[in-house]
Amino acid sequence: MHKTLSLCLPLLFCSQLALADWVDDSVKAAEAHTIKLRQHIHQYPELGNMEFKTSELVQKELKSYGIEVRKGYAKTGVIGVLKGSKPGPVMALRADMDALPIQETAAVPFASKQKGIYQGKETYVMHACGHDAHTAMLLGAAKVLATNKDKIAGTVVFVFQPAEEGGADIDNFSQGDQIGSRKMLADGALKNPQPEVIFGMHVMAGMPSGNIFYKDGAILNSADHLRIQVDGHQVHGSMPWAGRDPIYASAQMINNLQSLVS
Repeated sequence: MHKTLSLCLPLLFCSQLALADWVDDSVKAAEAHTIKLRQHIHQYPELGNMEFKTSELVQKELKSYGIEVRKGYAKTGVIGVLKGSKPGPVMALRADMDALPIQETAAVPFASKQKGIYQGKETYVMHACGHDAHTAMLLGAAKVLATNKDKIAGTVVFVFQPAEEGGADIDNFSQGDQIGSRKMLADGALKNPQPEVIFGMHVMAGMPSGNIFYKDGAILNSADHLRIQVDGHQVHGSMPWAGRDPIYASAQMINNLQSLVS
């Protein structure tokens, strides 16, 4: 299913869908600022659990729109709450803020030259998965909705989530509950008010411009952690059959794990 819209805005909150004209006008007015935000965030990316400056930028922007700001969720996470002028349900919109340990090579004026510490080692940092766009898009939606609060029936919760790609400062195998959405939920980010529905936005290559595609449940990709320990048995090189070679066994396991996809 798809619906052609200018921006990912919760039109369910509008008293009449015919009021889409104000959406188009407001989006056009906010477009230049939203692009400027995206380019700034792209130029100054931060790794998971380290989104301190990005979090500060988000808070500053939300406050300037007149939106209630709450922090203290999952280290750098931010919640914005906008109550419409009319009674109605509670909807949440979510974006992620973290970047990846990758060096950027694109020849654009806002290319990232930033470095950070990932798992104890210094690395270049880049927004290579669109989270800069997600954060800017959600701020743009927040600005538009706040400007038109008198037309909104219900409450909109803006969720800015850190560490969607994992934490740069922890062991993601053993401390996965201390990062991202799970930590935000554990910290009570969606308790008051509690959304009846939430949309997690993500850009996607190949999607026609000006369209939003959505479905119930999971979509796009996800990452799961799998840790396997292979124990070998050392023997003298003259009798390899008496031992167990963990290198050969591991190589076979890696090859065969790839077949799970197909």
